[in-house]
Order: sequence, then structure tokens, then C-alpha cells
Amino acid sequence: MVDDGNEYESLLSNKYQEKYQNFIDYVLQYELVNRHVRVWHYTKLTDEEVSIFEKQLIPASENHLCNRLNRLVEIGKITENDKNHILDNSRYYTEPNERLDLLWTTLIPCSANNSRVELLLGYWGGEGAYFGLSNSDPVRSKLKEIGRSRICEISVPLTEFSNALSAAITVAKAWARKFGIGVSFEGSDPRLGESLVNAKVLKIHTEGIGRFQDIGLSYPERVEEIPNSHFQ
Repeated sequence: MVDDGNEYESLLSNKYQEKYQNFIDYVLQYELVNRHVRVWHYTKLTDEEVSIFEKQLIPASENHLCNRLNRLVEIGKITENDKNHILDNSRYYTEPNERLDLLWTTLIPCSANNSRVELLLGYWGGEGAYFGLSNSDPVRSKLKEIGRSRICEISVPLTEFSNALSAAITVAKAWARKFGIGVSFEGSDPRLGESLVNAKVLKIHTEGIGRFQDIGLSYPERVEEIPNSHFQ
């Protein structure tokens, strides 16, 4: 800072910022928009739902949640009253949000023990089901006992421009880290909407089976977990 009487002049802005932003917006983003990338979706599913998920990726919606809850009632996992209680408190119904008609994923896999995904893997139905219920709610406790933790490995085209931008930022920052630059990762959670039509489930990893515990640590090849402090 420069002391000039009663005024202070801030530090000069990064002289490379404009070139960097132009590279992201007009070069790398356009290079990636026609490519496929691997993304990761953390959830808790029944075995029956895994079979459905492998065949068709269905975005979040009120109707989809209701249909899934109806199936839990049919197989005796919850009661009709439980279902209505969940729907009455679901954030799909109680607040506008950016989850509807989308499937949220991440470009950077993290381990199943990471606090960022703990609740997603711990409760059936995702935030649409458990988030509106208090920790002491017995229905929320039921959701914890339904299904098994799953990490879905998905191939998706970056045809949605916001996702291409997200990937471009992540690629640029990953490259910077190769040179020892301590950058944090932002914008690394693609929201799959229209691109779901051409997305493909590569594998659904199940807790206690195969490489589930390796994800974000030693799987995929050459991956290593990024500390939480690097995520913003």
C-alpha cells in the first residue's frame, strides 16, 4: 500500500488477468465444449435403483422424488405418513433452488470419507429428501438405513457451455498446480441437464465392494485427494 497523505492506493491488479480470462473464455472453453469428461456423483441408492440408474440418468424433480418414495412405501421401508412428511419438508417444494431438472456432479473425485460428500453418501434421497428434516427426526434416521453408499462414475459431453467453462477453469488450475502454484479449485461441479441424454454411466461403485474406498485417493490412475482447504 502507498501512503499519500490521507489516501491509500491499492496494489496493482494482476497484469496477466485479462490474458488468462481471454484464454479461458475464447480458447480453452471452446476446445472443451465438444469433448467428453468423467464426472462423479455421490449418492445413496437401493440395489433396485442402481439397476435403473445404470440404464437411465434421471435428473432431480418433485415427481421423481415422489415416485422413489412411493416405491419405498411399497417395499415397506417407510410408511405413507413418512413419505408425506418428507415431501412436506423437501426443499424441492419449500424453496426455489437450482437442483430441479439437474443432476449435480463433480469434476474432481474425492474420497468417501471427505466431509463434502458425507451426508450425500449417508442418507438416501439426497438433499431433496433429508435436508429439510432435523437431525433428531426419526424419519431422517430411517433414510440413513435405506440403500447403500454409491459413487457413480459418469462420462458426459461438455455441450452445456457452463460446464465447459467449469472444466476449463479446473483444467487451467490443475495445470498451474503442476508448476507448484498453490491455487484453489472453484467451479468444479457440473450440473447435468440437457447433456444427460448423451451421458453414460461407466460404473457405479458400491461401499464395501471393489475400488469404492480408493476413489479420490488412488483411483482413477494417478489421482490424489485434494485437501478440503483447496475447495471454495
